[in-house]
Amino acid sequence: MKREWVFWSSIVGFFVVSLLGVAAHEWYRLSGNHPLVGIFAPTDESVREHLKLLLFPYLVYVLGEIIVFGRHRKDFVRYRMIGLLCGLAVIPLVYYTYTLFTGDSILAVDILLFFLSVGVSFYVSAERLLRPMP
Repeated sequence: MKREWVFWSSIVGFFVVSLLGVAAHEWYRLSGNHPLVGIFAPTDESVREHLKLLLFPYLVYVLGEIIVFGRHRKDFVRYRMIGLLCGLAVIPLVYYTYTLFTGDSILAVDILLFFLSVGVSFYVSAERLLRPMP
């Protein structure tokens, strides 16, 4: 697996997952509150539901990477999943920390927090994947 591929796939992944996550925020409402859509898209404004904005778009993107490139490195899936877990951890940690000080959520900060979590997911996994295989 070439280092350039990991770098560019992570950059593209950031934008694809960000776009899908932003779009997913409205899928439940646009579906007429269909319960099946509610499995994959947030149904309310809770932090738990907003984890879906990262989780499912990231999994879809990584599945595409696995189909195209994943078999070239045996630890590819492991590192992408470690990145996902780090990104998912960022959302509640940062949200509850900043609301502890502000007393309420701030929409602009919540939006930036989503993009931060996507970036952390791809950064952590790419950083591990860019290291030489043992």
